[in-house]
Amino acid sequence: MCLNVSVYPYFTRLRDLDVDKDPVLVLTCGHALAMSVLDRESMKAKALHKQHLREGLSDIAHCQGDLVRCPRCGRPATNLMRYGHQFKYLRLDEKIKSEQAALSEEMKDAQEQFDMVHGTLEKRKAHFLKLLLKTKAPPRASPPKIRRLGKPDRKSSPFPQSDFKFISKIYGIPAAHERAWRVLVEPLTLSIQRFTAVYHKVPTTVTKNVVDIAVEGLIRFETGTTIQHSRPSTREAVPEELRSKVLSILATRGYPWDGFVGFVLIDSIQKRIHVLFIILSLAFTALKEAGFWSGWYWFVEDVIKCTGIHVMMMAGIASRGKYKRRAMEARLMFLDLICKRALWTGLRPYLNNRDIVSVRNQIQQLQKQEMAEQVEVRTGCTEMGMAEHLLLATRLRVKMARAIKVVNRQTEAEPSDWGTEAISILLSTGSRNIC
Repeated sequence: MCLNVSVYPYFTRLRDLDVDKDPVLVLTCGHALAMSVLDRESMKAKALHKQHLREGLSDIAHCQGDLVRCPRCGRPATNLMRYGHQFKYLRLDEKIKSEQAALSEEMKDAQEQFDMVHGTLEKRKAHFLKLLLKTKAPPRASPPKIRRLGKPDRKSSPFPQSDFKFISKIYGIPAAHERAWRVLVEPLTLSIQRFTAVYHKVPTTVTKNVVDIAVEGLIRFETGTTIQHSRPSTREAVPEELRSKVLSILATRGYPWDGFVGFVLIDSIQKRIHVLFIILSLAFTALKEAGFWSGWYWFVEDVIKCTGIHVMMMAGIASRGKYKRRAMEARLMFLDLICKRALWTGLRPYLNNRDIVSVRNQIQQLQKQEMAEQVEVRTGCTEMGMAEHLLLATRLRVKMARAIKVVNRQTEAEPSDWGTEAISILLSTGSRNIC
């Protein structure tokens, strides 16, 4: 069947066709055309027949109206078959695929920009450390009263406050340190903004609208209410069981389980987390150079909290979308954050027995969390045959043991303790396989 109805200039493109007002007809010859095109051809045939009668080109006694013919092959347009829902589905599928391709291309561009920034990071980091040593940071024993980093930004934004540039007034960090820090993280901030822009475009796609309409239709069917032609401006909270039912039905037709556009949503937040881990590593480095009693200590804590919120968001999206591999990756990221949190807890010298007891209690809680996550990760990785992730879990177990040694003053902290090795391994183990 030939569906290329845009060959002739007076034809309407399939993507611009409203099949409710202008149905699509398929002729016996296999060519498709809109009802308006068929009407136009019919009127042309009638006008031509009248002209022949008027000019004597046809036998009046045995005249017969000219048949409406297919404008492409000239065969008679008989046994018309009307297609409505099928063409709606084809057009919707074409729109969804084009949106997925556009978002994937945008993600690719954002990733290329991030790779370029990441390639020059070590050079800019060395320059940052030189500037950092020129100014001594004053001590900051108590945490700041106002801490915006990691807190909810606004109701319309799903992400917490993630402004890492302006830190001088909040954490008592010297202005010279802040200026050097802003130069260092400015390209990373732009990368976060690009990944966030992709994330915000996903809920406005056709796929999301299809899911919302299907959920509304199921609710009306379940409750027995009259179907409304106009969608309500404010949508009430949808029961999770109804939404899961709709998503399971749509998944059999090729729609993603999360109701969006497949891996693009979770991929964008994972890339954002990658940038946050890099910023956290840089903050740890600045803390070591500026001193553990400086305001950088509290800044590192807030970056850990902010990154943890993002990891929990990724875990929730992976669970709803049935992306088991990504859910396991989120658990491994959380394990890495537990190790960094334990390391951060024991960096400052102990002033009295009260500090020792407080740190000990915090470490015990972190150890319990780490052990519980290790059990879940090892069980899941074994069931899914994820050997690389299982090996990474073992490395994180060793990393946690080393963090405990740092807390107990049995060894000194090293840059590898707060590095980004874990998430780099996750991104290099074929995380595109999201099943």
